[in-house]
Amino acid sequence: MTSRGRFITLEGGEGAGKSTQAKRLAAALAASGRAVLRTREPGGTPGAERIRALLLGHGPWDPVAEAMMMFAARREHVVRVIRPFLAAGGWVVCDRFADSTLAYQGAQGLAREVWARLADVALEGFAPDLTLVLDLPPEAGMARAAARSGADRYERMGLDFHAAVRAAFLRIAADAPARCALVDAGQGADDVAAAIGAAVRARLGVALGTWTPAPICGAPGIGKATLAWRFARWLLAGLPAGATPLEVDPASAVFRRVAADTHADCFTLEPNTGERGVKRILRVEDARDAVRFLTQTAAEGGWRVVVLDEAERADQALVQNILLKTLEEPPPKTVLLVVCSAPQKLLPTIRSRCRRLDLNPLATPEMDGLLARLLPDMPGAERARLASLADGAPGRAMALAEAGGLEWLAMVEASLAALGKPEPPRDLALAGAIAAALRDAARGHAAPPWLARHPLAVWAGLWDRLGTLAGDTERLNLDRKQAVLTGLSWLARP
Repeated sequence: MTSRGRFITLEGGEGAGKSTQAKRLAAALAASGRAVLRTREPGGTPGAERIRALLLGHGPWDPVAEAMMMFAARREHVVRVIRPFLAAGGWVVCDRFADSTLAYQGAQGLAREVWARLADVALEGFAPDLTLVLDLPPEAGMARAAARSGADRYERMGLDFHAAVRAAFLRIAADAPARCALVDAGQGADDVAAAIGAAVRARLGVALGTWTPAPICGAPGIGKATLAWRFARWLLAGLPAGATPLEVDPASAVFRRVAADTHADCFTLEPNTGERGVKRILRVEDARDAVRFLTQTAAEGGWRVVVLDEAERADQALVQNILLKTLEEPPPKTVLLVVCSAPQKLLPTIRSRCRRLDLNPLATPEMDGLLARLLPDMPGAERARLASLADGAPGRAMALAEAGGLEWLAMVEASLAALGKPEPPRDLALAGAIAAALRDAARGHAAPPWLARHPLAVWAGLWDRLGTLAGDTERLNLDRKQAVLTGLSWLARP
């Protein structure tokens, strides 16, 4: 026999964040493997939605007539939707229920006794298992509501009315402490969600799922993608316990399939070359593929994971908006790991729906020890110089080591040092290094790794430009410091 589900309602004044928290709670319950219905009042059925439009768009109404319409819509909602879903074992999360009628219509003169008689007829003793009362001072709530477009009739009412509504909700919570949990809605959205999760665990004995879009942020080379993939492997392997956090045996099938990009429940969303084959961007069609992937059933019965790498390259707002719907209402047992070096480039609506994790640069002792293991043949002084140049980012240090970063640094410092000399060298070291690398590549010899960043034609053009810049600087007596800085900027973005 299927056990009955649980009915959770969210109550509170305008701007308290009920709709946002209802979405998050429903997503967390779904991530725990439960069937979840998120609904609202007045509404939830076609007839009840028509009553909603009538109530919010017209009026004022007599408080008793208004309450009767509310309970008529509620009766339809409970009989046709809520009760059948609960009987099938599902969980229902509802944005407002009967307490809102007592608070809102009560603030307009509805007697509690009349409300109780209407509730007896319409609900026949049916009540929520848990009511989360989101409490917020009316001044703060109305300020939030004013930022939304299309204010309804209740939002246009005065501050005294909303103060009375808040007082009514506080009395309801005090009169029914076994059913109601009071939540401070003046906190940040993440803190409110955490308080709600704690109340659900304490009152209903349920540990919520851990689905949270997770942007992993930090400087390039700090290890963001490494951590994201480590977590993805661990999740897909069934959360194994090991001596090292998030550890998965490299010899395991999950590790090998994720590394080979062949795991059926793992999807990589990363930049591709643009239409002209130069700029790397996150493409709209790839974002749509990721969303479709998350809506599919897990091939191995566990979680489905999308790793979004270099999210700052989502230059088109459409890419982020495609992902936004999934962030608001994620499918059950799915995780989106967002790797981002510049979170300020993400839309505010994306950032507000994610729990951000910042990776900080490694301290000097940790950086020295890591580079000693990774580059044992490099002299200690050079490793220290490389660590300083990488600014605590191990990935950046390794990239610099492979691309001859210390040699480039020496050339840059030599060029800058020459600025104070009356006759700077005509043969720029930077241009000479580019010329030598181009000659080696043209002759089929091994070229330095940095040369692969751009086509040979681009480097050849840069060599010519640097030579012209050096000649013009000397001939026209231009600012030498600015000339070197200009040349360095060309190296970064030819």
